[in-house]
Amino acid sequence: MEFIGKKILNYKIISKIGEGGMGIVYLGEHITLPRKVAIKILNPVYVNNSEIRQRFLNEAITLSKLNHNNIVTLYDCEEQNKNLFLIMEYAEGDSLDNYIEYKNGPIPELRCKNIFKQILSGFSYAHTMGIIHRDIKPSNIILCNGDIPKILDFGIAKIIDSGSQITRVGTRMGSMMYMSPEQVTGKEINCQSDIYSLGVTLFEMVTGKSPYDDDNDSEYGIQKKIVEKKLPLPSNVYPYVSNHIENVIFRATAKEPSERFQSCDEFISAIEDINFKFDIPEEEPVIVEQPDDKVDVVSEVEELKFDNNFSEPEEKKENISEPGEKKENNSGQEEKKEYHTEIIYETKKSKKKYYYVSFSLLVVFLIIIIFIFNKKPEIIIKSKQDSTDIKGSWQNQIRVKEDSLSGTSEENTNLKSTDNSESEIKSKNQTDKKRTKSYNFDSQKKEKSQDNSKTKNENQNKSEKRQPKTTFE
Repeated sequence: MEFIGKKILNYKIISKIGEGGMGIVYLGEHITLPRKVAIKILNPVYVNNSEIRQRFLNEAITLSKLNHNNIVTLYDCEEQNKNLFLIMEYAEGDSLDNYIEYKNGPIPELRCKNIFKQILSGFSYAHTMGIIHRDIKPSNIILCNGDIPKILDFGIAKIIDSGSQITRVGTRMGSMMYMSPEQVTGKEINCQSDIYSLGVTLFEMVTGKSPYDDDNDSEYGIQKKIVEKKLPLPSNVYPYVSNHIENVIFRATAKEPSERFQSCDEFISAIEDINFKFDIPEEEPVIVEQPDDKVDVVSEVEELKFDNNFSEPEEKKENISEPGEKKENNSGQEEKKEYHTEIIYETKKSKKKYYYVSFSLLVVFLIIIIFIFNKKPEIIIKSKQDSTDIKGSWQNQIRVKEDSLSGTSEENTNLKSTDNSESEIKSKNQTDKKRTKSYNFDSQKKEKSQDNSKTKNENQNKSEKRQPKTTFE
């Protein structure tokens, strides 16, 4: 059935806000006054269910008795065509669970104290009015602007000393994650049951997480933890939770109702008292049964340790070989420590070997480099000396050659000078081209040049002899 756009008394339904177990909540607005309201409508599925209808009306009766700044106010109640409507104060904000999960995470401790004391004030007022909520959880608390919390959903609230018996004995009412041990076991409940649920809510506010894993734990597993085990340490979940708040949480969530705070006012005073302390019950140590052949196992470990030429002090060997002298509770831990020290020592020893080898290789490499650089200058000096010797011998040969050529040229005539000049030019060119040749080659060339000069002289002499003859004739 669609309710948007319909009028309930003087209010018009605008949009849907949310849906719960028994009803659907819509946003409404007064036709004349600028007032927004929350209109809770009984789910049409349960219209013909007399028990659920009675619980729905029970919420209206409960809210009508309450008038507190931290509890939503009931304005009116209406029934139309078997449909029940509760017109309540509209608390604009986020539910506490959504605020923690999607917007803020763990609430800082000082701010959390301020908010939570207001929540406790609201429930203290309800308890004085003889009303037990029985379904306290973060989703039933709206955090409005200015950090003002509003408590809602009194649908399964119990009115103390009332003649109504809506809930049968042994019936569990509420959300499993926040139930008290007496709620889980179906026992009679009182104000301490709400205080337990408030302690679990405070745990979630300061840590950002529920104390139980509803994704992996079954319903039976959660019930068993609620009845038998204490809550996990909040500082293990979120490390910034103070020891003071931990003491407050453990006092509120004690398994026995008589050990909890006896009222919300006492709860508030404990939050305000920084020196408040509560004996947190310690977890029972898990006892692991040791095997009968413990000594044999130790001796095997001992053999593995010392087979690898590892020298261990005699005191340690005696301690390992005689485990019976140690305490039973600490024997396993001491053996583990000794085994880990062995491993650490061996790793250090292997690292030292690696460092020694690498260092020695580096030294050898440096020595080789130094030897090469010290040897190189001697080689260069020798090569320079050889080159200078070759150059000097070559220059001396050229000088001797030039002297011989100059002597022959003075003896020759003008005709011979032309020939000698040509021969000198040729010889110079040849000597310039063949400076790099060896000494033997140069000496052979010198001999050839001398022979040529002799033949030229002979030819000249013959010609001179012939000329006078011709002139005489």
